[in-house]
Amino acid sequence: MFVKSTLVLAGVEVIAGAGAVLDGTSAIELSDVSIEPIKADKKSRNIVKPYAGVSPSKQANIHRTAKFKCDFAGAGGADGSVVPAWGVLHRMCQMTQTVDATVGAEKVTFVGNNPSSQVTGVLYYFIDAELRKLTGAQAKLSLEFKAGEIPKWSYEFTGLWSPPLIGAPPVPVYSQWKDPDVVSDDYTPTFQLAGVDLVLDDLSIDFGQKVNFKNRPNQAVVKTSDRETTGSATFLYPGKAALGVEALSRDGTLIPFVLVHGTATGRELRIDATHVQ
Repeated sequence: MFVKSTLVLAGVEVIAGAGAVLDGTSAIELSDVSIEPIKADKKSRNIVKPYAGVSPSKQANIHRTAKFKCDFAGAGGADGSVVPAWGVLHRMCQMTQTVDATVGAEKVTFVGNNPSSQVTGVLYYFIDAELRKLTGAQAKLSLEFKAGEIPKWSYEFTGLWSPPLIGAPPVPVYSQWKDPDVVSDDYTPTFQLAGVDLVLDDLSIDFGQKVNFKNRPNQAVVKTSDRETTGSATFLYPGKAALGVEALSRDGTLIPFVLVHGTATGRELRIDATHVQ
């Protein structure tokens, strides 16, 4: 298949697994895209016969997975109350979206929610003229943030399987997706641990969603069971007097972490974590 000719649409479901009607305005601007059309467990029947050979098998727990990356970029606009184009994807990663339109303090926040408040979505994958859907979908989320590179969100979706369809894709609209800023001194004004400004080389964050597919009588469903966020940062050592990293590690001290990327109005992105070890 000509995978360069790929269009992905995404939307949030009202009823889990029921899908949604999507058009070109739901198009996702992405990179490093891949889809596993059928993901399943092969169960051998272990039939005994009076000759050598492979026993027939059955596919169990059939579902579909997909991976791709999106630019870590702000939404643009006159203030910070515009929802980023990737916001719909974050909601499927069990992040609660809140818009604050307070004049002078406009912002959109995403905070990890509880398993009891789960959101599911649907992805439409058009490759050539074939459509494959992931309904009831949820995802794992991570961030790649390296000096001199374009920062990327990375998504790994799990969804219900359905037969592929033949049909022409809609005309995509990408105007809601904004160009990213390269990780640099020009566009990344803040990287702090324990309130200390540090010279950052490389940062990765795995938000740690535990996404599972279960197929049981009367229920085939994707569920996020937990979230254990971890990360790794490489930075220039500021000296013991500025930040006693070994003592902090030894004692397991809880410290704040702050990252700010983007400087123009409507483009600032901020990650806050108040209890980092």
